[in-house]
Amino acid sequence: MRRKTLLVGWDAADWKMITPLIEAGRMPHLAKMIEEGSSGNLATLQPCFSPMLWTSIATGKRAHKHGILGFTEIDPTSGFVRPISNLSRKTKAVWNIFNQEGKNTITVGWWPSHPPEPLSRGVMVSNRYQRSEGSAKKDDWEMPEACVHPERLAPILEELHFHPSELSPGDLSHFVPALDEMTLEEKKELINRGEMQSLMKIIGDCTSINSAATGLMQNEPWDLMCVYFDAIDHFGHGFMKYHPPKLDHVREADFKLFSRVNAAGYEYHDMMLGTLLRQAGDDCNVILISDHGFHPDEARLKYIPREHAGPAREHREYGIFVARGPEIRAGQQVVGASLLDVCPTILHLNGLAVGEDMDGRVLHEIMADSRGISSIPSWDQVEGDDGCHTADTKLDEAADEEALEQLVALGYIEKPVGGKEKAAAQTRAEHQQNLATSYMDGGLFGAAVDILEPLYHEFPQEHQLGFKLASCYQKTKRIHKLKALVPQMLERRLQEKKEAEEEVEKIKAREEELLKEKKDPLEGKSDQEKRAYHQNLRQLYQKLRPNLYSFQHLMAVVDFAEGRYEEVLAKTENLDRDLSAKSSSLRLRAFAFSRLKRYEEAIEVLDLAASIEPESAANSLGLARQYLRAKKPQVALEYIDRSIALNFQRGRAHYLRGYILLSLNKPEEAKEALKVAIKLAPGSPSAYRLLALILKRVDRDYIQATRLIALAKSLKKQSLLGKARRSRIQGPTDVDKSALQPRIPLNRSLLTDAESVSSKEVITVVSGLPRSGTSLMMQVLEFAGIEPFSDKVRTPDESNQRGYYEHQKILELDKRTPKAWLLDARGKSIKVVAPLIPMLPSQVKNSSGNLVTLHYRILFMERPIEDIIESQSKMIARLASGPQVQDQKKLAQNLRAYENRARKWCQRSGIPAVGLSLYDFVDGSPEELAKFSALLQRSISAPDLKKVVDQRLLTMREQSATEEK
Repeated sequence: MRRKTLLVGWDAADWKMITPLIEAGRMPHLAKMIEEGSSGNLATLQPCFSPMLWTSIATGKRAHKHGILGFTEIDPTSGFVRPISNLSRKTKAVWNIFNQEGKNTITVGWWPSHPPEPLSRGVMVSNRYQRSEGSAKKDDWEMPEACVHPERLAPILEELHFHPSELSPGDLSHFVPALDEMTLEEKKELINRGEMQSLMKIIGDCTSINSAATGLMQNEPWDLMCVYFDAIDHFGHGFMKYHPPKLDHVREADFKLFSRVNAAGYEYHDMMLGTLLRQAGDDCNVILISDHGFHPDEARLKYIPREHAGPAREHREYGIFVARGPEIRAGQQVVGASLLDVCPTILHLNGLAVGEDMDGRVLHEIMADSRGISSIPSWDQVEGDDGCHTADTKLDEAADEEALEQLVALGYIEKPVGGKEKAAAQTRAEHQQNLATSYMDGGLFGAAVDILEPLYHEFPQEHQLGFKLASCYQKTKRIHKLKALVPQMLERRLQEKKEAEEEVEKIKAREEELLKEKKDPLEGKSDQEKRAYHQNLRQLYQKLRPNLYSFQHLMAVVDFAEGRYEEVLAKTENLDRDLSAKSSSLRLRAFAFSRLKRYEEAIEVLDLAASIEPESAANSLGLARQYLRAKKPQVALEYIDRSIALNFQRGRAHYLRGYILLSLNKPEEAKEALKVAIKLAPGSPSAYRLLALILKRVDRDYIQATRLIALAKSLKKQSLLGKARRSRIQGPTDVDKSALQPRIPLNRSLLTDAESVSSKEVITVVSGLPRSGTSLMMQVLEFAGIEPFSDKVRTPDESNQRGYYEHQKILELDKRTPKAWLLDARGKSIKVVAPLIPMLPSQVKNSSGNLVTLHYRILFMERPIEDIIESQSKMIARLASGPQVQDQKKLAQNLRAYENRARKWCQRSGIPAVGLSLYDFVDGSPEELAKFSALLQRSISAPDLKKVVDQRLLTMREQSATEEK
């Protein structure tokens, strides 16, 4: 039977608000859903920005894979900043996969879903549909252009739209009960207040979404229905400060007016949920989620911090997950679930394969049946009618401006100023910061360092960048850099304090002069100017109060790394006022006790940290480590399981679980834990080494164990976390390396299905930028016994005296022509330049018309960018085939972009790939030869290399070594 799936998103919904309302009988529909199904926490991702998170939900991938990197983007045509759109998304969402597989979808309000995608089997109502800005009443409102697909539904949806002006005082009294006790004049006065206008807009927007969703569910075919409500998040940002218990800085009159808004908002969502459930029917699988929570208690902020997307600091790290339906278990507690798990789970529920390049997992524990999980390398490589946008899709600039104002009003972005170039530069910087944070959240701290170092150099007063960089230095054990960074950060913060003191004194002096003249400093100012004035004052006073505890904590981290554990204890005795920072300092204090072998004190301190943050996976992980060191592995196992239940996505936790299980003599369970650790943190050598130990001692699989040990050694040496390799030769090219993006690390696990197929089925791909050493590697592979797939049309010349090893068919990869010729390349090596790598198909049709899956393994040749440009320039000059490029800096950036696009594709596709330094490889570096052997399951010695390699390259390598000395 073909089941339907309804996915409902409530932005920022939190169990801390929901549970007391259910206990009071105020949310009956959600209560029934929980009773009949499975429920639990849903761990969010960092950065906790909704457009990024809801795209991760829809794709099963982290932001550095899906491409949505913030609230805004740069229009590639005009260069102006605009609100984020789905045009920045670079991977298929769940509705694209459904469309491709002949299933019908309806998507309403998803963020971002504008412009709506041209789905052949679906309906999409974009996230701009519900907005009512610029219209005082329903008759003035015009539906934004091109926000509905297909267009035939636009007139119907225009009628379904609900305008805030349609709300009566009776409707609003559910949210503001005081309205019932007011006179008509008092009601009018209150409704004209900014808070009430905001409240009415939020209610109107979510009512429009619900109206559109229920109308479409009734009248359009669907297998998957996705509907997103942002109202709970907006209720929180606007009114959580008024939620009980009353905060000291909130006026009593305002508290009485707005204290029920958030609870009423949840109750209204429960009413809308009831409507959706009735429309869906009992035979539909329903999943209700939120992307994060929202602090409703003592953790509420008095003021929004002066930092990038400051309002996100009000979010809590756990959202909600509830599932109910004929294929969902009843009464199942969900543990360890993440936003990344939603898409894989929906695909599995609907009988579709899960992409191996997705970062999430199927929540099989909630399934009523136990059928196996099918998978494919990547849906992005499966051709078909997916309904994605074409490359030439454009947006309406006027509509962009209105939507941008909405983000400014919500506080997520600052109003772009200083011209489009400055605004675009700021947006790029924010994207880079968010990308670095995404890498950090995924455990790729080295890749984050390569972004944060130049970014912090460019924006030295963005202290948030400094703290992120310090965290990365700590995680990657670059203590000498951390030691140099901390005093620099402190100096900058104290300088900022001094400048703020001077500015405050100037403001006070001006105010005193005006008061002497009996003038109000804000006289004649508009409401907007008054708000800006007070916001500036708050920011200045925040600068006057630097949090020195944070710097003291970082100094203690340096002490810990250098073995001064008593100093750590001294520095962490006076702990931070901020709860999460206090918990972090307590963990560091506990680790110091542990290194001093004072395990009971370490456990006592971690228990205190856990009492402050009971839902912290890090605290449970710390306790697991301490109990293991105290030789209590069974207790350690309980805590590590608790940590994983809170956050499944931490590879280090699964590694520790494998270690504990092995100590408990459970090698089979340990192996499974280590395989999960390798998938989640493929750049960490520890899991490879421990798995190799089990394979060697328990399974007697010496070959696989040897390969894993070699791989672990090569990972440790090559710095898979993204650190750029040291420079070799500085040629005469004008390349500004500080402006050059680092190479994206190839940190995919090599334990893939390529190992389970015959080497005769695998296509060995040699790639890299032109003149990076690809032809040389083809020669090496031929010497090693792998036949080249080459037509020899391009003959040897002065630039490549031993031949180019190319095939003209490779040039057809970017064309919509059959690729069956790739079947002839199986068991052979082919040369594909980096720009064409993403064009490699995952499947092709054979002569019988049947689809055949292709298996690849890729060797990326790495050569300093300045050497590549110099080599290309010489070749162009010799061939006289074109003009020399004058802007070397731009050329370097473009070449690196091509290179990184190919490497990203490998990450997404899960294809085994390694990067080989040209100069280190030809020099016979053991690390590079180990990587070569691990990927190809065959070895080549340094003496053999000398038989193959052009001696001119060896001379170049010797010259490089001399220059380094």
